[in-house]
Amino acid sequence: QAAHDRLTASPLSMRRPLSDDNSWLNCNGGDGRQDIYLLTSQEIGSTVFAGVTTPIPTLASPFATFIGINISVLSGDQFEEAAVHEYMHAIQAAYINYLKADFAIDATAEWAVGHVLPGNKAYKKYAEHLLHDMRRPLWSQYDPFRRYGDYLFFQFISSFTDADGQGFGGPVVVRQFWEILDAQPAFEVNPLTALNFSLPRGLSETWARFIILAWNQAPVDNFLSFDGQQASSPASRTSSITLSTPTTIFRTPIDRDGRPALLA
Repeated sequence: QAAHDRLTASPLSMRRPLSDDNSWLNCNGGDGRQDIYLLTSQEIGSTVFAGVTTPIPTLASPFATFIGINISVLSGDQFEEAAVHEYMHAIQAAYINYLKADFAIDATAEWAVGHVLPGNKAYKKYAEHLLHDMRRPLWSQYDPFRRYGDYLFFQFISSFTDADGQGFGGPVVVRQFWEILDAQPAFEVNPLTALNFSLPRGLSETWARFIILAWNQAPVDNFLSFDGQQASSPASRTSSITLSTPTTIFRTPIDRDGRPALLA
């Protein structure tokens, strides 16, 4: 219920999951509301899947869905994380082209967990899959969990401000992204274009601002201060250079491009 209220009500106002009343399968769980099934590993046939949102087949998106959550392997924060994550998938399925959203499908679903349940700790584990290799682009698929860790970028957009107190778009950017994706012609769907147009400063500038904070260790530890996120970006080099005057010696690490890192 908390996910429904926070994600579909004002001010975020994302679409509600589609009703399954008109399902040609004639299987709607008794009414047109969102169906959520609490299942065991034996019923699912797997101990791997924690949760799954399944579109009800139609000729084209958008889709009604049903959700299954594995209660054999989930409890506490993990159960709540899975419930919100999968409910966000049901919301996403109400938008045309949602299956073509690539990395943003799981990234915004994990973002939703933090938006709905700020105190939840389970979703934070994915941040390291983004922060541990910031040389790769946001949409990189080299790590199957990278797209989950991309939630951190959407958290930055939603919750952070620059030195002048100006935000990067706020939570509404998530809704605008899905609306723009929904409006794209089927043969021209591009999630990066949708993200670029949904960001007030565009993707290039916003990403440049984000990667500075992705260091997430002193003296730039904004994510740690924000919600206790422990993951950080490791230095790619351990060498340093020495700048000296007759009376003072300064040492600074070398950044990824071989330039002195700015620590102040």
